[in-house]
Amino acid sequence: MSSGGDYYKTLGVQRDATLDQIKAAYRKLAMQYHPDRNKSPEAEEKFKEITEAYAVLSDEQKRRQYDAYGSAGIHNQYTQEDLFRGVDFDDIFRGFGFNLNDVFGDFFGSNVSRQRRATGDIRVDVEVTMQEVYTGVEKEVQIEREVKCKTCNGTGAKPGTSTMTCPTCNGTGQVRKVQSMGFASFVRIEPCPRCHGSGRIIGTPCPTCHGSGHMRSSERLKVRIPAGIDDGDELRVKGEGNYVNGRNGDLYVIVHTLPQPGFRREGPDLYASMDLDFVDAVLGTTVYLNGVNGERIELKVPEGTQHGSVMRLKGKGLPRVNGFGKGNLYVTINVSIPRSLNSRQRELLVQFKNAGR
Repeated sequence: MSSGGDYYKTLGVQRDATLDQIKAAYRKLAMQYHPDRNKSPEAEEKFKEITEAYAVLSDEQKRRQYDAYGSAGIHNQYTQEDLFRGVDFDDIFRGFGFNLNDVFGDFFGSNVSRQRRATGDIRVDVEVTMQEVYTGVEKEVQIEREVKCKTCNGTGAKPGTSTMTCPTCNGTGQVRKVQSMGFASFVRIEPCPRCHGSGRIIGTPCPTCHGSGHMRSSERLKVRIPAGIDDGDELRVKGEGNYVNGRNGDLYVIVHTLPQPGFRREGPDLYASMDLDFVDAVLGTTVYLNGVNGERIELKVPEGTQHGSVMRLKGKGLPRVNGFGKGNLYVTINVSIPRSLNSRQRELLVQFKNAGR
């Protein structure tokens, strides 16, 4: 855990900042200092500082306590796990393809990593070609996940036996912790550490899953990638994540678009270039090029086209992800000037030059 300091100054917001302003400030700084993007030595420590500040200021109760007692009061009251409990980092980083489990596990310890895994959500990366973006495609992905134990049907108890009321929390699933700080006392209600909030404990564990209620499984799933999907977009497959606390989390598929030679992509629009003989540029011509899906595209070049001219081919880009039409293809014309001429060519050009006088 970092030393704290002034959380408001760390995020660059005023003390009366709204939650949306705090979230926007953290997102901007996190994109700048996240170790997946910034490899400088000081970025890691800066990322820790802004993340701690966000964890406190985005929580109404923690923020009130910080305003009253400062960062020392926060560190005296909250453990590392408590500090980050309930913070929805997915809401901040979704769509950027960051491996949050690894990052927060490495930076803030295994407790925070367990918190991220407790949701049951898992992530997988998949690559698609530009042609697959054009048409849409079904991809098969390999995942490792926890599934409900078939022997005990997820209860964790040996078949034929039953669970018992947890003696620690008396079946409530919660425990109260009282902590004094100066003249004030704070009461925290937490999930019971023995039954993990279920209110029940297992008498005789299931021999297959050893009481966990779940088991490891390696599976291949088919995921439909829609046409027009952008690089870095995230697809949610509901219920295909880990089986945790009696429910299935979700699978998030991060899509990465492979480059295609000759094309550059910006959303649904494509950019390409074409070399053109200077005579064709002067006289005008019709040329053909192959689109990302193999389509033969006709390009009419008007006479007098200049080097560097950009021609727009409407609707010849990639499909829009919302299904409404396609983007455009922009072709930059590179006029090619011959490095040497034979005598006849030179004679004709001189005649052309003199004819214009």
